Amino acid sequence: LMNITSSGLFIKELAENFSKEEIKLIYFPSELNISSIVKIFDKNYSTIFNDKNRKSQIEKNIEKFLTQNNILIDGNIEVLWDYILFDLQDYSERLKQLGNMISTETNPENISKILENWKNENPNPYTELAEVCLNPILKKLNLELSTALEKNKLISIKSLTTSDAVGTNGFSTGTKQLLLTALPLYKLDTKEAIILIDEPERSLYPDMQMDLMEYYQNLAPQAQFIVATHSPFIAAAFEPEERFILHFNEEGKVQIRPGKSPIGDDPNDMLYNDFRIDYINKFGKEVHKEYLDLKQKMFFEKDDSEKRKIAEKLEKIGDQYNF
Repeated sequence: LMNITSSGLFIKELAENFSKEEIKLIYFPSELNISSIVKIFDKNYSTIFNDKNRKSQIEKNIEKFLTQNNILIDGNIEVLWDYILFDLQDYSERLKQLGNMISTETNPENISKILENWKNENPNPYTELAEVCLNPILKKLNLELSTALEKNKLISIKSLTTSDAVGTNGFSTGTKQLLLTALPLYKLDTKEAIILIDEPERSLYPDMQMDLMEYYQNLAPQAQFIVATHSPFIAAAFEPEERFILHFNEEGKVQIRPGKSPIGDDPNDMLYNDFRIDYINKFGKEVHKEYLDLKQKMFFEKDDSEKRKIAEKLEKIGDQYNF
């Protein structure tokens, strides 16, 4: 039994309760440490790989992190990125070895065979990371993961229009949130896991919110998602029986009611039916009243000239407000 006052606290208490059980749990709090992105992107993994002690310690940290039954995606962000980027660094090191191997070969046919065999035995981790994980959502931000290796830089995001690299200082808060959420879902074992996400819509434009849950579910198709949201776009990604709306009753206590709007419903219908919000503000209501008054006035107006003037006003308001 939980004493809840908000959807965010509901998710937090769920995470705490699940953590006591033998359940595979991945929990994303609402405020991820997005400043860690800068540190991660600027990390020189080539130096780490050449330092055996440092590499060994990071590998131990990664192994310890992955054996946890309950994973909080926040303070562990850097360890998780080490896990992802160690694969990329390992591929980079193998590329260097390939270069050394080819440099001593003079026969073009042998070089061609070496390259073909090497590619078959060493699949490019950038390709899957780009095509499966990042690019399906980054393209909505006019960005993509660069699959070309850069000196001392394992991962690089570039603009789709200019092909120029975009530094971390050019990332929006929403972009950072996406990176810190998508990569764990892509890299961690999410089979039969419960994934708790608090406010996945944070700092994201509505068009991103519309496809967000489908994108996350594609990354973790065998997981159970539980999200806390205030977004009608996120709520519309679920069936009505999958929605639980927290609301205050007349005594000021939090109660739960089921969803009503069908999956994929218009966000305005979702706001009205599920959130029970009168989504038209006072300015819109004043204009709507004016519109109805003009329609009534036109009905009773006998003068054709006045009728035309009223009709013009109605048309103008109707075009502006889609009445």
